[in-house]
Amino acid sequence: MKLAVAPIDPTTLAKLEELLAKTTLAHDLMIKRGTPVATLQPIRQNLAQIHLKLGQHYLAVNEIDQALPALREASAYCNADAGVHALLAQVYLNNGRPADAIDSFRRALALRPDDKNLMAAFANALAVAGRIAEALPAYRQVLAIDSDNVDCLARYAALCNDAGAFDEARAAFAKLMTLQPGRGFYHRLFGKLHSYEAGDPHIGEMQVLLRHAAPDGDDARELHFALFNAYEALGDCDQAFKHLQSANDIRKRQLDYRPEIFDRLFDAIEAAFRASDRPASAPSPHNKSPIFIVGMPRSGSTLVEQILDSHPDVSAAGETPAFGALVENNLLRRDLTYDLRPLSGAASVAALGDAYLAAIGRIADVTKRTVDKYLTNFLSIGVIKAVFPQARIVHCNRNPLANCFSVYASHFETDGLGFKTDMEETARYYVRYVRLMQFWQRVYGDEILDLSYEQLTLDQEAETRRLLDYCGLDWNAACLDFHRNERAVKTASYMQVRQPIYSGVDRRTGRYLRHLGPMIRILEEAGLHPA
Repeated sequence: MKLAVAPIDPTTLAKLEELLAKTTLAHDLMIKRGTPVATLQPIRQNLAQIHLKLGQHYLAVNEIDQALPALREASAYCNADAGVHALLAQVYLNNGRPADAIDSFRRALALRPDDKNLMAAFANALAVAGRIAEALPAYRQVLAIDSDNVDCLARYAALCNDAGAFDEARAAFAKLMTLQPGRGFYHRLFGKLHSYEAGDPHIGEMQVLLRHAAPDGDDARELHFALFNAYEALGDCDQAFKHLQSANDIRKRQLDYRPEIFDRLFDAIEAAFRASDRPASAPSPHNKSPIFIVGMPRSGSTLVEQILDSHPDVSAAGETPAFGALVENNLLRRDLTYDLRPLSGAASVAALGDAYLAAIGRIADVTKRTVDKYLTNFLSIGVIKAVFPQARIVHCNRNPLANCFSVYASHFETDGLGFKTDMEETARYYVRYVRLMQFWQRVYGDEILDLSYEQLTLDQEAETRRLLDYCGLDWNAACLDFHRNERAVKTASYMQVRQPIYSGVDRRTGRYLRHLGPMIRILEEAGLHPA
């Protein structure tokens, strides 16, 4: 069944709504008269079709709040139609309601248990809901029927990867490479799980594919990243850096990164939230103390999230843009200045908090302490503290050069990190981020916890105790065994958090120093690297 069709013209829509009212009235009268269920079936079928047409119309015009009730009614009136249940499920899934999607997919599968497309969609919903233990066998069931289903195999491989089932992920990526050998994406992810040796045939295969790939295309970029990882694993840092720079250069040409926009945004934040005094805001009714992890990518944030999520009283939400979206939609003007008036009214402050808790409640257990690891929430610390005065802000930081190089060397799916494609821009963004964090620390002092990645690797237990104490959490030894946590990890750190902490974290950066001159120069000028 189609997710959406063309919108209905206004005249037909009005007639359809009139028909719905009349048919509903007739149906209700028949029920009052005690009409047998079998006799009701034709009119219930008509109601299902009317609600279905209305639901599809509202989908077509992007009026989800009206589409969902209509589709729910269609599903209720036509309980034996798997297609209607599946359509409702997909709309739920597309609109951030995976639990409801799972229920509707179950109804559809009860009617069509052998439908491999329904089975795949059901597995996708389980994966989105974070129900990994159910999603993996659901994908395996589809692949047992259709082993060459590329979309399903790719999702399965990625989920195995996120869940730490690396052997299964490697085998799935290897098969994907045979099904679609030119896709650089599969080669990169396979390479992250592969142990390279001198003369490894996979390197030669990738070099051949690279010669035939479109020079500025995604496959070329992915293959350059894959070759960077391969040569780094072999210890050939010069060859590795050559491919890393080529990959970033391609991405730089693909993106329209404009550093002046970030400069204006950072300046606007400091102008709105004066360092001399806390911004005046209405008392917040929210006494919850959600935990926000902020900082730069590759600063140890995923490690900290995994430590906290290993605590039985904590539920991690991962990287959700929910709070930033609230700020953007309610406080940030189009000219990138801030309107803080919504923070001056108790009702609007309460509404912001309620909206955030509702959003995060779809992906985390809000009866526990929630952890939000959307790192660029460092831009919104002033708003966070106004809406949730008891919020805990954990600022992850790392040696500046090591952090900047790790960002430059990482592959990110998002388009929002355009600065990382250029060594100088990476360092400039880092300097500006440090300045803003210093600003927040002047405003909020020890209400923000600075947590050093290096110190955490040197004294894991002491730093973990300090972290838990700051967050108001009792000591729990499971937090030291975070690598046993089976939750899915979708960031670039997915492999590191499956292993115990080790020290010596900056050895990698040292091997590339001769290539990092532009980055080092800017950090030195800012006093963030020894001259």
